[in-house]
Amino acid sequence: MVIIHFADKPHKTRLVAIPDDVVTLNQSVTLRCTAQANPSVSSFKFYHKLTLVQHSNSNLYHIGAMTEALNGSYSCVPTNDLGDGLNATMQIKIGG
Repeated sequence: MVIIHFADKPHKTRLVAIPDDVVTLNQSVTLRCTAQANPSVSSFKFYHKLTLVQHSNSNLYHIGAMTEALNGSYSCVPTNDLGDGLNATMQIKIGG
């Protein structure tokens, strides 16, 4: 019997905002990043407007109180033993 194991960098990366991508001023928001990978994802890098804001083994990034300076583009890059995977990007907007 031959067992073949496939290894790959993270892919199918998804970034979602909880509770939503449109928030009110001073509202908290959490970004959740998920990806498929083998071996599994070991760390996540979160970027705001291309600036690294968090690099950890948590797939969550929490913004305690949204301000005008914090709105805009957010990205997540998952990483495993094979390297960085595909990123996912979204916009967080202040509305209402």
